[in-house]
Amino acid sequence: DAGETCEVALQLGKETDLDLQVTSVAWNCTGNTLACSLGRLETLGWCEVSAPVCLWNTNRPQLNASEPDLTIEITNFVMCLAFHPTEPGLLAG
Repeated sequence: DAGETCEVALQLGKETDLDLQVTSVAWNCTGNTLACSLGRLETLGWCEVSAPVCLWNTNRPQLNASEPDLTIEITNFVMCLAFHPTEPGLLAG
């Protein structure tokens, strides 16, 4: 039914200990995958602090809102994420 909605509060466990903020959020073209990058918004220029890009497959029946399906550790902050408009598995950051 097109009138149905589903609300899930996704959260990060151990990553929040790093005092990081959400820097970007992106949905893929099918609406099944949510990507979220973390960093520090007050950082200017290049940094050498690791921060994750986390992905959740929201179509998965056993979705665990506090545990991303995939975490990619990046050696600096990703400030912008974007999925390809027609290739759902292609993410740029």
